Amino acid sequence: PDWNSMEALLRSPNYDPHQTTIVEEPPPSELGLDSKTADSSTSQVKLTNYEPNEVQLSTKLERPSLVVLADTHYPGWRAYDQTGTERPIVRTQGNLRGVYLPAGEWTISFRFLPSHFFWLNLISLGATGLCLIGVFWTTRPALPLDSNVENEPRADR
Repeated sequence: PDWNSMEALLRSPNYDPHQTTIVEEPPPSELGLDSKTADSSTSQVKLTNYEPNEVQLSTKLERPSLVVLADTHYPGWRAYDQTGTERPIVRTQGNLRGVYLPAGEWTISFRFLPSHFFWLNLISLGATGLCLIGVFWTTRPALPLDSNVENEPRADR
C-alpha cells in the first residue's frame, strides 16, 4: 500500500500490531508464504548482537516467515544471511525493517552501509593524499639553480 493507506491502517481502531503486519511489498512467490495469515508460535527469533551500525538476529523458523526488527527503516541499511547473501529489506508497520525468510535456521545481519559514506571516505582519503604531497613538496630541500656551472670559467685554470 501507499503511505496514505498505510497510515490509515495504522490509525484504525481495529488494527492490532500483534496480529497484523503492514508491509510495502508482498512476499516473494517462491517462499509460498500466505500474506493473509501467519502463525509465529513455533518460530524463534533471538537478538544476538546490537551495535549502532550492525544488528544480528538468529532465527529458527518452522515455515517461511517475515522477520521484523523493531528498528527504524532508513536508507543505507542492508541485510545479509549467514552465507553472505544480501536479503531485501521490506518496510513494515510504516517505519520498521523486515526480511522475508524461508523455513530453517538463519543468522541475519542488518548492517548500515550508506553509499554516500563510501564516497565521502574516498574524497577524504584523496584530499589527505593531496595535502601530504603538498607538505612534502614544500618542505623538500631546494635544488641549486645554477644550471650553467659547467660553462663558467674556473679560477683554477
